[in-house]
Parts: sequence; C-alpha cells; structure tokens
Amino acid sequence: MNAPPGIAVLIPAAGAGRRMGGSGSKVLAPLAGEPLIRHTVRLFHALPAIEAIHVICRPAERAALQACFAHREAWAKLRPLIEGGAERRDSVFRGLHALESRPPWAVLVHDGARPCCSPALVARLLAALETAEAAVPVIPLADTVRRRAEGRSEVVDRAALLRTQTPQAFRWATLHEAYRCGMTLPNAFTDDAQFVEAAGGAVATVPGEARNIKVTHGDDLALAAWLLQHPHWGLGADP
Repeated sequence: MNAPPGIAVLIPAAGAGRRMGGSGSKVLAPLAGEPLIRHTVRLFHALPAIEAIHVICRPAERAALQACFAHREAWAKLRPLIEGGAERRDSVFRGLHALESRPPWAVLVHDGARPCCSPALVARLLAALETAEAAVPVIPLADTVRRRAEGRSEVVDRAALLRTQTPQAFRWATLHEAYRCGMTLPNAFTDDAQFVEAAGGAVATVPGEARNIKVTHGDDLALAAWLLQHPHWGLGADP
C-alpha cells in the first residue's frame, strides 16, 4: 500500500471574477504570457514538500483549465480538477472530500488568484504546523481605519487589526473536522481559519508578504506581472 501523501494543496479557482470587469474567471486572465492559474500552481509545484495539488474550478471552465495543463508530464503533482460549489466554502469542502481516500498530514488552502506567494512564506507556515493545528499569514494595517455606523464614523485602533492572506495551513484532521461540523450550520465565513476557530481551535499567525497580492481588479494584473519579474520584492510584511 502506498504511503499517504504528506502535504496537499487545495486551490479554489471557482470565483466568477466579476470585479475584473470581464465575463470569465480571473484565474484564466493572461498574466506574463500565460493564464494566471499556471503561475499559482507552479509556485507549489516547485516545492519538494508538496506532494499533491488540487485545483477547484467552475464546471463551465473545466475544459479551459484542463487546456492550461495539457502537458501532464510537466505538472506531475497536479491531480484531476474538482468542480466547485456555489460559494468558496462549498468548493473547499468538496476539495477536502476529494482528499478523504488518502488523507494528507497537512493541507494548504490558497486563493487561485494569488500568483506571487514566495517559497519562504510556505516554509513559515509549515514550520508553524509543527506546534500548531492551523496557521495563517498576516500583515499589519498601514492605513488609518474608520468605522461607520448610524451616520457617523470614528477611527479604529489599527494596532490590533491584521490583514489575513493565503495560503492558510492546517493539519488535515483539524480542518476536515472543522469543515464537517461548520458546513452544517449557517455561516458567513470568509476564510478557512474561521471554521477552525468556530470549532474551538486556535490559529497561529506568521508574517505575510506585501508581494502576496490577490488579483481582484483588472489593474492588479500589471502589478502581478511586475512582481513575478521581481521575485525578491516585498518578501516581508512591509514593501
């Protein structure tokens, strides 16, 4: 019997990309001469610690994504595409279900539209999992933050506020059980760590990266292309 894989990556790529201004998925947008999703998959494919990569896609874009990785010998760690659900959490839940037959020790969940993450960030997350059940990258807020309510606004102390990025790292059993319980309840969770916290688990943090942007608007593609050409820029939380 084959040994279970050590670390798997789930890449939700089923978002509609409405804020990009186009009709298709943003992960198929051209970036530095190839679809954005290939850059995202490549960054994990190059890491020896990663044994399996699962991309979760919109059913209507399955064929287009398969074409992105047509030369299978170049993408040996990439597993068959998984069709996503209506919301991000539905897609991740389907991805976790696909891993149940051979559960990994750890799983990373990473936005398909974040193509500029560095190997060093992944290493920090995996190191954190040696003592923690879950770990996420965070960046301090640089801007002044205001809270608006009842027609007024007030400044919020930003010292205790952090921006959260992906990849988010989890021990398999922790995330699987958190999703299994959390998906039975109404929730509006926007990231995977919230499922763990809702189940009573603790989430460690590691320094994120200024370069680890999420391509959301059309203008972000130019910045992402520049970051790919400058792999040493923005490796810390501050540029």
